[in-house]
Amino acid sequence: AIFGIKMHTAWLLLTFPQALGVRMRSFARPLAAGVRTRLEPVYASATASGDDPPPESLSLRVPSPALLLNHMADRYGSTSRILMEFVDNSLDDAESLYEPAKGAYRREVRVDVFVSRRGRRLRIVDNSRGMPPETLARVVMRVGESRKRGASFVNGQFGFGMQSFRAACSSLTVRSAAADRAHQIRVERSQSDGFLLEPLAPTAPEAAALCGGSGTEVLLQGFDAQWVDESFTAAAVAREVESHFERLLDRANLRVTVWDEDAPGHGLRCSPIDYASLSPGASVKKQLPLGAGQVAHINLCVLPAGAPRTRPAGLRPEPAVSEGGADVCVSVGGAEGRPARFFVSGRRIAACGATPSFARQSANRWTLWSHPQVVGYIDITGNRSGPLQPVITRDEFKKTRGRQAAYEALVEACEAPLMDAIESTLSAATEKSLSKLEDTLTAVLADVAD
Repeated sequence: AIFGIKMHTAWLLLTFPQALGVRMRSFARPLAAGVRTRLEPVYASATASGDDPPPESLSLRVPSPALLLNHMADRYGSTSRILMEFVDNSLDDAESLYEPAKGAYRREVRVDVFVSRRGRRLRIVDNSRGMPPETLARVVMRVGESRKRGASFVNGQFGFGMQSFRAACSSLTVRSAAADRAHQIRVERSQSDGFLLEPLAPTAPEAAALCGGSGTEVLLQGFDAQWVDESFTAAAVAREVESHFERLLDRANLRVTVWDEDAPGHGLRCSPIDYASLSPGASVKKQLPLGAGQVAHINLCVLPAGAPRTRPAGLRPEPAVSEGGADVCVSVGGAEGRPARFFVSGRRIAACGATPSFARQSANRWTLWSHPQVVGYIDITGNRSGPLQPVITRDEFKKTRGRQAAYEALVEACEAPLMDAIESTLSAATEKSLSKLEDTLTAVLADVAD
C-alpha cells in the first residue's frame, strides 16, 4: 500500500505542473519524460489490477567479508577456545570410524597438537579420512555452511569454526590428503579473495606431516603477542584438551598427544578421568530426557573434603613410553579444572555455574554449581534442534522455547542429592577436625599432668 501511494505521488508530481499550464524548463523536460515513461506501465498495470506493483528483489552485500569475519571472531576470548575448534574438526572427521556398540574406533585415530611458544604457532595433525580438494575448498571458503548440522553425533553445525583463527593470529593454512591426493589452502586474516587451492606432491616438504596417507594438518601462525599467555604451553593445552574432550577420550583406539615443539621429543598423552574412583557413592549418575528427542547424561560427584584434586608433579607415576624415539608421559586426568560442566555430544560447552542462562535458573549457583568439590558433567545428546542448543561460540545455550523447562528438570534431578552430599562431606570434615582437636588437647593435658 505504501509503495502504491509513492507511485501515485510521483505521477501527480509529473502531471500536475502541466495541468496548471506551468512551463517546465527545457533541461528538465526530457528527464520528466523519461521518468514518466518508466512509471506509466508499472502504475497502469498496478492500478488496473488493483494490486500493488511486485516487490523488487534485493540481495545482501558484504563489501569486506574479511573485516566482517574478523569482527565475528572477536567472540572468541581465549587461545584454548580457538584451538579446540580445530581439534574438534579432527574428531568430527573420525566419527565415521567410530562403532558405538563397541565403544571404539575401527582403527587407531591419532590427533597430535604441536605447541611452539617461541614461534607463536599451533599445529594440529590427524590421520582421519582427510578431504578431497573440493571438500577442502568448501570447508575453508564457504562460511556459514556446514554439512554436519543435521548429524547428532558430531559437534560442528555453524560452519564458522575454521574462521576462528582471525581473532588471534595472522594466517591459517589447511593441508589435507585423501585418495593419495594432497592439497592446501592458505588464508590471511586481512584477505577476502585471491585464495589458492594448491596441489601438493607426495614428496613435498609441506606434505610430510600427512605421512603419505589420509588426514589433515592445520597450521595457525603469527599469534598476536597478547594471545601468547600462560595457556600457550604444552602442559596447559593438554589439560584443556582433557577437560574439553574427556567424554571422547574414554573411547578405545583414540590417541590425543600434545607436543612441545620448543623441546622436541617430549609429549603429553591426554587421558580421561574415572569419577567413580574419586568419590564412590557421593554422586548423581542418570539419563534424563529433556524433551524433543534430547537426553542429558548426568555424571556429577562431590569430592570428599580435603581430597587432593591432582596427582603430584602433574604426571601419572608410570614411566614415560617411547613413540618414534620420543618420550610421552600420560597426563594426569585429575579433577583440577573439571567442575560441573555442560557438554554437547561429548564436547564441553562451559561450567554449569558459569553458564549465565542456567545460573539464573538456579538459586544454588555459588553454593552448589560453583562449589570446588562438585565435579563432573552433564552431556546433552540426541536431537540437535532440542531445547538445549549451543550458540556459535559454544559457551552458552540459545534462548529456545524449551530451554527453561530443560533447566528446571536438571535442577530438580541434581540439586537435592548434591546438596545432601555436600552437607555430608562438610559434616564429616567437621567431625574429623573436632576429633583431631580432641586428640591434640588430650595429648597436651597429659603432658601438663606429667
